[in-house]
Amino acid sequence: MKEHIKNIQIIVILMLITFLCVMFKENNNLKKEVEELLIKTQTIEEKIPEVVEDKDAVFNYNNEDDLIKDHMIQYIKNRYTKTPKVVAKEISENVVQYSKKYELPPELVLGIIEIESCFNPLVESSKGAKGLMQVMPEWVPKMGLKDVNELHEINIGIDTGIRVFLIHLEEAEGSISGGLYRYVNKDYSYVQKVYAAVGRFVAYRSTINFKSESEK
Repeated sequence: MKEHIKNIQIIVILMLITFLCVMFKENNNLKKEVEELLIKTQTIEEKIPEVVEDKDAVFNYNNEDDLIKDHMIQYIKNRYTKTPKVVAKEISENVVQYSKKYELPPELVLGIIEIESCFNPLVESSKGAKGLMQVMPEWVPKMGLKDVNELHEINIGIDTGIRVFLIHLEEAEGSISGGLYRYVNKDYSYVQKVYAAVGRFVAYRSTINFKSESEK
């Protein structure tokens, strides 16, 4: 178990270092540096599913789905204290449900939601993007929705956002970094922000589970 916790810590550290490097580079060097960082983060994104797939070795619980839902609720409430618990609960349930349906790591989906909306399903951007995953209105008919305001519903917002991301993921030939880059119309820094959010949640989970193991 100690070896798996160490691996998680390494992933978190790499994510945060990558994020900080992007944030502090001069603008004229940003594109070149981030392109290099995106190559380096391939090793990080390859490890993200391992955290989930190897869960039984890291977290000794009978129901991982219920455990990660509970951790998501705690994480959301700790970072965004004004978020009602009922909203945090519904977000966690839908993240786990649709991550499993579309075969994506729930940590990644949660990270996208945090960066896009800070877990506020009613948020709308100045460009008209709506909901937890800030889906643009032009996707509404393409995704079979009747009304753009449906995106404010937690389940629809998450389901639609993931489907949009999967389109960009396919365009990027399966690269998570490339999919994130395209998801927000080619924003290099966004990729690092999402990885940093993933790292925060993974670190939060490892802390909770370390405390649980210590108390046994």
